[in-house]
Amino acid sequence: EPGWDKAGPWSVASSTIIGRDLPDHTRLRRQTNRWFTPKVVRDWVATTSATVNEVLDSAASSNRIDGWLDLSVRPTHTTMCRILQVPDDGAVEVMENIADTMPMLAARPRPGSVEQAARGFTFLTDRVDRLIADKRAIPGDGLVDALVNAQSRGEISEEEMRATVVMLYSLGHMDVGYIIAAGLHIFTQLPEVFHSYRTNPEFRDMIVNEIVRYDPPELSFYRTCLTDVTIRGVDIPAGSSIRFLLAAANRAPNFFDSPHQ
Repeated sequence: EPGWDKAGPWSVASSTIIGRDLPDHTRLRRQTNRWFTPKVVRDWVATTSATVNEVLDSAASSNRIDGWLDLSVRPTHTTMCRILQVPDDGAVEVMENIADTMPMLAARPRPGSVEQAARGFTFLTDRVDRLIADKRAIPGDGLVDALVNAQSRGEISEEEMRATVVMLYSLGHMDVGYIIAAGLHIFTQLPEVFHSYRTNPEFRDMIVNEIVRYDPPELSFYRTCLTDVTIRGVDIPAGSSIRFLLAAANRAPNFFDSPHQ
């Protein structure tokens, strides 16, 4: 996909499935597919549940828990680290540095946000480089090992391997963590929804989908127009960057009743 020359520090994503069209997208996705099949994901859910239970047990004596850090960040970070088969320490540092990369993605970034993002990605890539070096010295059988092996076989480049690990390690769990935190917030505001979630398993998928609609982790994304096109009377020339506002679409009154609730 064109346009990555304008992405600054985020251009690292151009070497991952996020930034590649077919056939490269398929080639890169093939390297991670088997780690995220429905059956395997159920195993990872068990890992997340066990981590949450550990957090709840440790908080029993204090009766105080941080919904974002303890129930959203740590469990999802730990699960991703188990998938990658790397140490799961440093959850707070990963969270803080990936958060530093986000403000530059705003529609009107504040001065200094690109430099802030660069510092965040420098921290994350330095850490990932150390993790990859450790894997090459002492191989295992996690997803990082599979990507390193794919690179050695020539199936993906060094840049693609490194960028994929950076994205999975630093960003791969953050959207899930955000959804968990958004759900916790909604449950505190609407206890009847929490009650329904707890007592009616058949409603849980619908409730999660509604949480994602109401408070999505990704508010928008960009695409580059490859040919001239007209949409609802608006001429969009080839080469234009188009921002699709998911959050606005999720609140469209012509599609949803009471879209702001």
